[in-house]
Amino acid sequence: MDRDGTKMRAYTTNVGMGGAFIKSLERPAYGERIDLWIALPGASLSHLLCVVRWYDDSGFGVQFLQVSAQDAHALTQLMRKSAI
Repeated sequence: MDRDGTKMRAYTTNVGMGGAFIKSLERPAYGERIDLWIALPGASLSHLLCVVRWYDDSGFGVQFLQVSAQDAHALTQLMRKSAI
């Protein structure tokens, strides 16, 4: 995850087509934009531009702002695997 050009370690959970929940010690502000770098199945490291939509004590939720066709396909594959 990049925040204002600073790289930070975070863990994504509960990933879907529209966004993800991120566990991190960092607490970006509501509405803040971040760059999320995530390894998706069948794709190299994916770069997703996100905006923070909510947060709590354990992390924060982001909405994906731009998703390429390749990343959308990889997200679909990830959701199919997790549904089994």
